[in-house]
Amino acid sequence: MRRAVSLVTDSTSTFLSQTTYALIEAITEYTKAVYTLTSLYRQYTSLLGKMNSEEEDEVWQVIIGARAEMTSKHQEY
Repeated sequence: MRRAVSLVTDSTSTFLSQTTYALIEAITEYTKAVYTLTSLYRQYTSLLGKMNSEEEDEVWQVIIGARAEMTSKHQEY
């Protein structure tokens, strides 16, 4: 009986450790995506009035891609 309880406890501990690791990894990836998007917005605002419309469109495409990446990471979390 003790051996069975010990095995269940070990299995539960392993499961919780793996789940915790996966959660931390997901939060880390999401945080990186948020910081990337924030950085892009800052760069964009510093360039306002200095870009032509084509350059502005290109920057927005990068921002949209970063936003999609952030949303994807958020949904994983």
